[in-house]
Amino acid sequence: MAQSHLVAGVLGVLLTVASYEGHRAWTRTPAAKPAVATDTCAVSEDAYQRVADSLARCQERSAAREISPMSSPPTEITAATAAAPPPYSGDRFDPTPDEWKTLADEGRVKLSRPCAMTEDWMPAPEELQSVGLGPSAAAPVAAAYKAAAARAWESTRTQCAEWLGIDTAVAERIGAATCESLLDMAAQKDMSVFRRVAETRAGRRNETSLPPVERYYLAKTKELEEFESDLARRVGADATRKITESSTFCMYRELWPELPQ
Repeated sequence: MAQSHLVAGVLGVLLTVASYEGHRAWTRTPAAKPAVATDTCAVSEDAYQRVADSLARCQERSAAREISPMSSPPTEITAATAAAPPPYSGDRFDPTPDEWKTLADEGRVKLSRPCAMTEDWMPAPEELQSVGLGPSAAAPVAAAYKAAAARAWESTRTQCAEWLGIDTAVAERIGAATCESLLDMAAQKDMSVFRRVAETRAGRRNETSLPPVERYYLAKTKELEEFESDLARRVGADATRKITESSTFCMYRELWPELPQ
């Protein structure tokens, strides 16, 4: 319970900084003299930069104090972690239209998406061999993972900026890890977010009417389809299905809200 209160407190601080600094950036006139920053997180002279620096530094402080964003997966996977992804259970976490209707009734979102690998990640020969591919497929597979990460960040950056009320350039400075943490914490403060996303996938809601946090999760539910379509063009449909169902290649499989332990 204490952990939940700490997480909520961090979110409140981050939102206050974003709202305050963003308002100053939009309303400052050329003749206005910048106020002396009193927040120890705000260190840049540029108002927009202060938003990015404040959020990023507060996020670092939260991590240092072991305040984690409640089950939010990491944005980037190290080589060691990528070598041991969660085992494939036989469930693709890719709901059918009928399953989305059931999930909507339960207020849950279920999704699978490729991990965001390190910039220099390449699958090992034995990993490729496990799905029937040769060494020449290493670069295409790595490129597909990289393209998926770029698509995900484009969506996250857009929704993060709109939700915080800042320019996308500022969200770019804040970075993927902080934006994802903020959006994840916002969703977990309002579990109805997941119901609305599931209802949209079930055809009960209009996608264009969703607010930013819901659109962030909606995009995540579509990542598997986009990743498989792209990867199939590079290495073929059979190898693609084996990769996304493999326990060798890193895939996130998420159920929100999580089932009780």
